Amino acid sequence: FSSDVNSFVSFLDKVACKGGGDACEDVIGGLEQAAKLNWSAKIRCLFLVTHSPPHGRRFYEPSRLTGSGWDELPDTPNQFDKADDSLRALVAADIQLVCCVVEECTERAYSVFEQVYNRNARSMNMMRVNLDGNAQQFCK
Repeated sequence: FSSDVNSFVSFLDKVACKGGGDACEDVIGGLEQAAKLNWSAKIRCLFLVTHSPPHGRRFYEPSRLTGSGWDELPDTPNQFDKADDSLRALVAADIQLVCCVVEECTERAYSVFEQVYNRNARSMNMMRVNLDGNAQQFCK
């Protein structure tokens, strides 16, 4: 956690994607871990930045399955209860979820997140920000 925007931008500039044998990512695992963190600040904001949707058919268009290597876990049970529970936990902890659009293939996942998050939210809604592949643009 940091209140220093420049240190956040510096950290983000050093992040590199690696690993995995398919395009989909463990986004749900990331949301679950974020909800478990000790959020002590009065203002709580989680920025989700991903170039690919989570594992599970629920989160992407069926046409994506035509190519090999798209999702090695298309039928994962995590796409339902674990995903929804993680989003509800963020709402319960008053954490503002901001989904950063890097690639359009995350559209369906973000729509699912938005439905679950907003249905459970009291005074805030999930937000989307289009990064156009440039995190620096958002932080200025």
